Amino acid sequence: MRQSLNSLPAKAPIEAVLPRANPVVLLRRAAEDRWVDLLTAERQLQAAQRAADIESLDALLHPKVVGAGPDGTVFTKEDDLASYRSGALRITSLVEESLDVQEDGQTGVTRMVAAVDAVQGGAAVSARLRYTRLWVREDGNWRVLAATFVPVF
Repeated sequence: MRQSLNSLPAKAPIEAVLPRANPVVLLRRAAEDRWVDLLTAERQLQAAQRAADIESLDALLHPKVVGAGPDGTVFTKEDDLASYRSGALRITSLVEESLDVQEDGQTGVTRMVAAVDAVQGGAAVSARLRYTRLWVREDGNWRVLAATFVPVF
């Protein structure tokens, strides 16, 4: 199932995503549509990044996650968590501009464009970035297994 959320505001209520129906049908539909869960996981990850919430980041990142930054630097879960713990990375603003969610069974992909302001290594940086994340579902929970982010010009 593929859902594009580009036309929705970044914090659209679930009612804006799901068709109009009575509450019982909405709840049943939400339980059946795994992309709703993946959308929630993506938004939780964004919130954890903004807040430097190490506990939430730890829960949302797969133990074997590998990421790649715009300069080709590859980083692990521990690298990422350490940057938040030490304060070497502090996201001061992350504003979602567009989000696409695609899910197929136990895997999913989120593609997001966001305006990001951060302090990295003591220097203020601002960029418009495209994030692509590969998610896997384990024990009912979505976790990021691979991620890349590149500048959008």
